[in-house]
Amino acid sequence: FSFGSLLYEMLAGISPFRAATIPETLSRICKIQHLPASLVQPDIPQGLSDYLDHLLSKDPDRRPQSTAEVARFLASIEKSGLSEDVPGSGAWKLSLPEPSGLDLTGEATLIETLAPGRPRSETRSAAPSAPSRSAPLDPARSSGERRQVTVVCCEAVSPGPGRMGDDPETLYEAMLQLRALTAAVASRYEGYLGSVMGQRWLIYFGYPQTHEDNAGRAVRAALDLVERAAQMETGTAGDRPGRLALRAGVHTGPAIVSTSPESPEPVTLGATLDLTLALQALAEPGSVVVSPATSALIQKSFALEPLPPHAAFLVTGPIEAPEESAVSLLPLVGRQGELDLLLSRWNLARDGMGQVVLISGEPGIGKSHLVRALRERLSDGMAQWVSCYGSPYARNSPLHPVVGLLRRAIEKIDRESPLDQLESFLGQHALTEALPLFAPLLGIPFENRADAAPLPPERQREKTLDALVALTLEMAERQPLLLLIEDLHWLDPTTIGWLERLIDQAPSVPLLLVMTVRLQMMEMQWGPRAHLTSISLGPLSGGEAERLVDRVIDWAAGGKPLAESLRRQIVTRTDGVPLFLEELTRAVLESAESGEARELPATLRDSLTARLDRLGAAKEVAQLAAVIGRSFSLELLAAISPIPEAALQRELRHLVQAELIYRRGFGNQTRYFFKHALVQDAAYESLLKKEQQQIHLRIAE
Repeated sequence: FSFGSLLYEMLAGISPFRAATIPETLSRICKIQHLPASLVQPDIPQGLSDYLDHLLSKDPDRRPQSTAEVARFLASIEKSGLSEDVPGSGAWKLSLPEPSGLDLTGEATLIETLAPGRPRSETRSAAPSAPSRSAPLDPARSSGERRQVTVVCCEAVSPGPGRMGDDPETLYEAMLQLRALTAAVASRYEGYLGSVMGQRWLIYFGYPQTHEDNAGRAVRAALDLVERAAQMETGTAGDRPGRLALRAGVHTGPAIVSTSPESPEPVTLGATLDLTLALQALAEPGSVVVSPATSALIQKSFALEPLPPHAAFLVTGPIEAPEESAVSLLPLVGRQGELDLLLSRWNLARDGMGQVVLISGEPGIGKSHLVRALRERLSDGMAQWVSCYGSPYARNSPLHPVVGLLRRAIEKIDRESPLDQLESFLGQHALTEALPLFAPLLGIPFENRADAAPLPPERQREKTLDALVALTLEMAERQPLLLLIEDLHWLDPTTIGWLERLIDQAPSVPLLLVMTVRLQMMEMQWGPRAHLTSISLGPLSGGEAERLVDRVIDWAAGGKPLAESLRRQIVTRTDGVPLFLEELTRAVLESAESGEARELPATLRDSLTARLDRLGAAKEVAQLAAVIGRSFSLELLAAISPIPEAALQRELRHLVQAELIYRRGFGNQTRYFFKHALVQDAAYESLLKKEQQQIHLRIAE
């Protein structure tokens, strides 16, 4: 399996399973069927692609049983050759066992999209015989699920006015290149390549895997595709190469997604597709246009321009300095004790006793908001404030956040070339000798001088990390420094190595290092230290939650009164999580009916659905429990669930470990409670209405 994963990446150029985080990667390895390599890179022979599928089977018994067997197959390829003239035929047509228990939803549609005309019998994953996940809890339950998805519709057009040329051969060659490019980009951002309609094709985000930033991933993928397509050349042999252009529309809306491989369509979009196609038609070649629904989800991360008279927005690019836009603008409510603790650690650091503070908590609990409040308290110029951010898109780019910091620093220096800027910056901090280390890090051409003898890669890495630590300490010596590292759980291992060295040496300089992290996504590797303080943020109290609701009302509705019953409902359903409080209050205020939000706010739906999707088989147990209510007994859940009680208790333990439910009592009298009412709502609303009715009936019986 390990060799198959490596060989796949060598041939296709992308990993078959890698995701933004380690838990998500492990989940994909266990539950998601990889895309056949021949669909990612069409020049990979079909027989070899099929053998890769054999190596990557989830069931060990279905894989080759020895390396010698694999070696014999590869040797036979080397001896006899595999060509596209005989894909999957003759001696190379492998009779491999069908996989079981895998997520192959929509694979047949994808294969027909990327490889039109290929007989389905030639690709074993096109018609899987087993369901994509464990058997449904109730055979009568339907094979669909309600979900919010973000859809990208791309169209290949000429860079100038009008559509692409009419030469079918040129168009055919261009579409082959674009399909491979789109498959690679969709895989990078963990989207799903859907239907092709002539020169248009769709990418889904939120199916089959949901992320809390589906809309952001979709827009980044669209921008990436537009940029990379513009660099491609098209044309048949003997013709003058031409240029391609893409235009894209992005919309977020409801969809029904299939949970059965026998479904003819994996995603049913309805009006969501119509709106996406209309947006794509508005876009100029080389541009990306988004709907108001999508803009509301990405406005803190991307620069947008309205396109009057249409209800649409042009994406002009990502916001590179998110510290100004990614945090709520409301005044901080509660957290006074935590803020005082941060200020006390800053006072120690300013006096020369460097401090490290680790702020942890679940998503939306207010980590970034607390840091912004600290910055406001220190806005008198007494401190240098330097910020960098982990990103799920840069986990495989060593020192990506630090490189961004250095680039922003040297851009402020008035010199002729980037190398001169870097040399001047390092000279200001008495670190000119580090120039041979930092220039390659920033991608700046650097001549081999006498002091820049080549070093072994590991030694180069160690010296670079030491130089970065020395630079940080020197900056703190010159003026007390507050260094903020947001989203520690998304940092690459090399950046973590830099932080380890910095934490060791922090007590010697006026430095306050503040880091934020989701503890569920990362195990801390720094033991107790006198200069390291941990702050774990919990929910707001009832009174604090009510004050936050009042401030949202003042901010969004100018103090327009809200019925007391609705205020209580908001406080009860959000469980003191600031993000939930803000978004649900806004949803209530914006409701066009009685003021009561009928469904989850779109701004929270992806985040909550992503939590459920990570549960695997336990998700179905959570859905059943959500129909019962916020609290439920083991006795009743076991009565309506067709799976054995031992297996049911195992999945409930999984939910407890994931901190989605709490447990109280023992035996048949054990009761469970959803930690957040909105998580219960997300689980309930993911069920089709017909499915909800069936479960309600079983409960009543």
